[in-house]
Amino acid sequence: MLNAVYPITYTWDFGDGQTEGEITRTLPEISPSQPITTSHTYANGTARTVTISGRDASKRYFKKSQTFTPQPIANQKPTAGWKLAPINRYTVTVTDLSSDPDYDTCNPGAGPTSGRITIMWDYVNSITMKTQESIYLTDSPSNKNYSWTYSASTTDKTYTINHSIVDNNNAASGIPTPNLSVKFSGNGVQTDISGKVFQLDGVTGFPGVTVYLKTLQGITTHTTTGQDGSYSFSGVYNDQFLIVWPEKAGHTFLQAEACQLGWLFCNAKPCSCVFTNSADVNFTAQ
Repeated sequence: MLNAVYPITYTWDFGDGQTEGEITRTLPEISPSQPITTSHTYANGTARTVTISGRDASKRYFKKSQTFTPQPIANQKPTAGWKLAPINRYTVTVTDLSSDPDYDTCNPGAGPTSGRITIMWDYVNSITMKTQESIYLTDSPSNKNYSWTYSASTTDKTYTINHSIVDNNNAASGIPTPNLSVKFSGNGVQTDISGKVFQLDGVTGFPGVTVYLKTLQGITTHTTTGQDGSYSFSGVYNDQFLIVWPEKAGHTFLQAEACQLGWLFCNAKPCSCVFTNSADVNFTAQ
């Protein structure tokens, strides 16, 4: 509108049942270099007629329409990232740091689990040693942890770990993450296991209980709980599974997550399989 008298008031009609207004401008800031602008996101690419209409302070009215076809928003590729956590015996944990800058604008209706992460735990030699599952990416690092427990070996082993990610539009990251490499010695790994044995109340430590540690190769060692019921083992073991169980005449003991394999190695006594450098393998007298 030429020679408009300010303020002017106008409304947008986006042609899909949605409107924006009434909007008031109090200063003559509209020019060819500063036109009236707005933005609107459509549900699909159907052609629409967009109309702006309004009036100035002199109650002069204006209206202009234009038909166009909305174009899809270009997808931004996700950013892949990860880091290696401290290795715990034969268990390797990685933390995913991937993100998706347009997770809420490009294909948001695909759902929160439509992204996908794939981790190949032995990228060079095996296609079956992998983790593949849905992942919800946002514009912040996911910080999700993923773990794999490798088998013990009497020879040195090196594994290459590969990581890939796709977003909710099935787009892969533009820059792949570098592979990680982990190595295990054939001589075994340092293992530190500790915990407590509690009396019937589950609170008071139980002193004088014999606690055994046994490897799958049949090597057995033992220790005795202290006055507060605590015990610990430290050594180098070349076993994926370590069995820990307490014994004291006249008592049986339970552990929160007793491993079924343990029944084969503890002479039918309640015991626990320890897969990691656990700092808390506890038992309670029954």
